[in-house]
Amino acid sequence: MIFVEYKKCPVCVDSEVHLNTWDLMECPQCNLMLSMAVPATATVLKERGKGEFRFEDVTFNSRCSDLVIAPSSEHNPVLPDDKHWFSSICGIEEYLEPKGNTEKDKNYTLWSSFKDELVNKLSTFSCDELSDAWSSKGNRTSFYKESLLPLVSKELGLFQGNEEFTVDYVMSKSFYGDVYVPQIQIESENDIRTANQEMNKLCRLNSPLRVLVTVFDGWDGSKNQKIYDYLRKWQKTIEAHGSMNMGEFSGVIGILIGSYHNKELTYYSAAFWSNGTLRQPLKVLQSFCLERN
Repeated sequence: MIFVEYKKCPVCVDSEVHLNTWDLMECPQCNLMLSMAVPATATVLKERGKGEFRFEDVTFNSRCSDLVIAPSSEHNPVLPDDKHWFSSICGIEEYLEPKGNTEKDKNYTLWSSFKDELVNKLSTFSCDELSDAWSSKGNRTSFYKESLLPLVSKELGLFQGNEEFTVDYVMSKSFYGDVYVPQIQIESENDIRTANQEMNKLCRLNSPLRVLVTVFDGWDGSKNQKIYDYLRKWQKTIEAHGSMNMGEFSGVIGILIGSYHNKELTYYSAAFWSNGTLRQPLKVLQSFCLERN
């Protein structure tokens, strides 16, 4: 018998589970779904989730720091099989249906790879370099376009590009040697209050991944109404474009939010499917202790 740590995915140990649109807890990383219908027990559903989450997250109603893990009952998938318990992570992985490899899954994998490389490359800059980058709006934009994003693009095996069609930065893949097709399109806006204009630009284009990079200076990371107002506004923009371009509008739209608060620079991330459904709930991506110039 094995146990899962409070609100953690039993397979992806470093990932938390969140409330999905089926009112089950789901891991954004591996799409494992858990039901908490029985106290102190986490029921693993055989079916994987679709990566569609709610903004209104919940915490478990349990006094236990650890939850025992059980497979679903044959009669009701949200209830545990009270005669069987998982004894290993391998047993859970074998029990789950195979993870999907659709075009949507590939697009989300590109977003995950982009975030990983962004964190890796941010960590190579000194505190002085980051402090200088965040000393003004112009410096921050130049830092992204001239220093950070070219390194990310290279690690992803894509060709870096400058502003195209009013998009700040483009990462492309080479086809037939001399044809470059955008894979990641990035728009940067230094003020979150006006970032919906950049979101509109990204929604008028099509590529596997589009990323909005913006700033919410002074935000302490608390999930308050203001941050959700911005996320919902962008969600409505994506929904509108998706509904008007059925079958023509695809990919993942990623969000990166930088904030400097109490001598700490923090980047947060979230992501949407092209129909506006929340794919990745808001989470901390990386933090740096920083004296701002």
